[in-house]
Amino acid sequence: MARVRVQTPSSALRAKSISPKFDDSPSRQLMLDLERALSQTQIHETELHKVHIYGQRLFQEHLDLIDAKRAQEEGAALDAAASRHETVRKEAEAELQIWCREVEEQERLKKEHEERRVREQQARARAEAERKAKLEAERRARIEKEQAAAKKLAEEKAEAEEAERRKREDALAQAKAERERKQKEEQTLAEEKSQAAEEEAARQKAAQAAAQAEHLIRSQGQSSAGSSPDKEASHQRYLQIHQNLKKFRKEFWAQCKKDANLKTKVGDMRRAIKTSVGQLTEAKGANKLPTERIKSTLKDALTIPSPPVDIRDYFAVPPPESQTPEQSQCPSLLVYSLNIFSKAIISQFGGESGISISAAEPAGVLVAQIFATTEYQCRGHSLIDILLAKLHLACPVLWGVYGDESTPEGRMRLGWRKEGGVYISESRHHERVSGLGAGFASIALRNFTKSRLRNPFPPTNFWECLANILNVPPGEVQPTHLFVLKAMLENSVERFIHFYGSAAIAALRLALVTFPTTLPRRVQDTAGCKAITLLVDMLIREKNLRIE
Repeated sequence: MARVRVQTPSSALRAKSISPKFDDSPSRQLMLDLERALSQTQIHETELHKVHIYGQRLFQEHLDLIDAKRAQEEGAALDAAASRHETVRKEAEAELQIWCREVEEQERLKKEHEERRVREQQARARAEAERKAKLEAERRARIEKEQAAAKKLAEEKAEAEEAERRKREDALAQAKAERERKQKEEQTLAEEKSQAAEEEAARQKAAQAAAQAEHLIRSQGQSSAGSSPDKEASHQRYLQIHQNLKKFRKEFWAQCKKDANLKTKVGDMRRAIKTSVGQLTEAKGANKLPTERIKSTLKDALTIPSPPVDIRDYFAVPPPESQTPEQSQCPSLLVYSLNIFSKAIISQFGGESGISISAAEPAGVLVAQIFATTEYQCRGHSLIDILLAKLHLACPVLWGVYGDESTPEGRMRLGWRKEGGVYISESRHHERVSGLGAGFASIALRNFTKSRLRNPFPPTNFWECLANILNVPPGEVQPTHLFVLKAMLENSVERFIHFYGSAAIAALRLALVTFPTTLPRRVQDTAGCKAITLLVDMLIREKNLRIE
């Protein structure tokens, strides 16, 4: 860019003031040049100053613009941060509200579950109370029915005696009217003599059969179990089997707890067996489903792997095939399942069967089926000793055990049960042993003649246990023996006669007629002895069977 010379007034004045005569002077010329140069320098500095000021202003404006833009960006950032913060706060509040609702919902569900559990517990308690009330009502109704039957029987006897008296009077009157006919009188006398002879022969025959039956029962009671020490040893062996089973059950369950899967399966199997036994009923065809469920559970016990157990500990007399440890192995889960099954059966006998004797039949049929099934046996030998061990503990009088039931020691020998450390009431004890006696009969008198299976508990055991009770010394007989005896025979007379014929009738006469008369007066006056008398009358009335 070309420089523009600007001539200030002072420099022009100085130029005019110089005389022309000095224009050609070198020094003057130099001075003028210097002045012109200085003037130009000042102008340049002035322009530079303006340029500097302008540049400063532009720079300041640029900085202000930058500051304004930065302030705007920072404000936008703050606004964005505030917006994000607000969004986060709202989301947090929403999450908090959701969590609060979930907590409230959980609390509500927990409260509803607790209320439902309480209601179900109360419902179960009411149902149990109703069931007990129903059983008590049935028991009272049964007692009232028996009392009414006894009263009716007494009235019928009185009426029969009155009718007999009238009949005799009529016969005397008729005999007096026909006394003149000598021939007819002689014929009548001959007929009476003949009839008397026949009755005397029948009485002698009955007496001979009774004597034979009594001899058989006495000898059976002595030979079936051996001497009294042998009986006691056999009884103690079964009690030891029961203790072995209790120990085994605890050890087996402790092992199951180590395997959660096995523990769950075993628990389900135990509940299935107990529930199915409790569902047995006298209705025809109603026991098919519970029976199949129990058989299926026992089959599972054979298929689910379980450690073996020495089966000799659970036999009263171990079979010859199990003399070595290798030959005596049996799946522990099968033994455990049969133990649970036997315990449920005994509980069923001692409960509902004590109130209704006929209720023992379905359980007895099931026991015979289960213990006769080859799959549930050990090398062809039935494991029914597991059940018998519990029966020996619950009702030892079946094997001739006796003791004074007025003392704690005698009650313990007779199997008098305790609940909460206290002996149960006398009426409850009599109901319980009656159910156990009926249950024993329902097992022992099963007919396997048309079955391919072998009877695990043949009828000879019934005869032996009947002989055991009848061979108890009269002075040692307790009401417990009489209630068991009555329950054994009440619902089993027809099957007993089917197996033993006339010997069974003679045994019934000995058990129900002769045996009570040999007892002390204090025993004859008990409810058990009176119940046997009522049973004799019931056999005459309902089954047309006279054993007197």
